[in-house]
Amino acid sequence: MALMSRYGLTLDCRDADGWAACFTDDGVFEGRLGTVRGRHTLRQYVERKEPDPAPRHISGIPSIDPDPHDPTRATATCAFVYPQTSRDATVVDTAGHYRDALVRVQPGRWLFERRTMVADKAPGR
Repeated sequence: MALMSRYGLTLDCRDADGWAACFTDDGVFEGRLGTVRGRHTLRQYVERKEPDPAPRHISGIPSIDPDPHDPTRATATCAFVYPQTSRDATVVDTAGHYRDALVRVQPGRWLFERRTMVADKAPGR
């Protein structure tokens, strides 16, 4: 859960190094803009993103399932909401869920091997 929290906080603060460090060296992020693989490319992904006026990645409580055959692996799913805030209002820009493949790299330290963002389909989109 600490990894998932760090993911949102580093992305909201545009901390490209911190966000990329949430992934394994060859980690993969799949989102609306395509697939990004490897820490160097992940770092560039955040550096190139347009700044959001008041970004907040809000994730729900994850459902985490340990791999019964490998204690260093797990999968997880959690809902998310990504609001956009302006002077006048806060609206939901994107909502959906994440599907994660997690790897324990040290005792108590987990990283994303793969994080897939699945956005809900909005009416009319």
